[in-house]
Parts: sequence; C-alpha cells; structure tokens
Amino acid sequence: MLSYTPSFAKERQEQNLLKQQQEESIKAERQRLDEERKKREIQRRKQELQEIEKKQAMDKIAALKKTTVGAKALKDLTPEVLRV
Repeated sequence: MLSYTPSFAKERQEQNLLKQQQEESIKAERQRLDEERKKREIQRRKQELQEIEKKQAMDKIAALKKTTVGAKALKDLTPEVLRV
C-alpha cells in the first residue's frame, strides 16, 4: 500500500499543473485555428463577391456594346480600360 507522503503530494500537484497547462495550450491552439479558418472564409467570400461584380460589369459592357449608343460610346475605349 502506498503511503501518502509530501513528495507524493507535490508530484501529484505538479502533474495536475502540467495537465492544466496542456489543456490551456490545446484550447489556445483550437481558438487560433478557428480564427484562421474564419479569416480564410471571409477572404474567400470577399474574393467571390469581387469575381461576381467583375462578371456583372463585363456583362453590362457587353450588353452596352450591342446597342447603337453604347457601341459609339465604347468604340474608342481599349479592352484594358474596360476591365474592371
């Protein structure tokens, strides 16, 4: 049978402290990963919106080119200028 000694109590306390530190470290890492995931998701959505806006602008320009007034207004513009 093990006797309960001060050194045993100290060792047990150190083990508990180590376990607590490990749990805190894991929690902090999970939080960091979650924040990174959220940032990537926001950036991805922003990029998707920009691509949609660009496509819509190009579609509007293409539609304008098909009209007589739009064709005259856009005839002197280079493709680089028309890019959004």
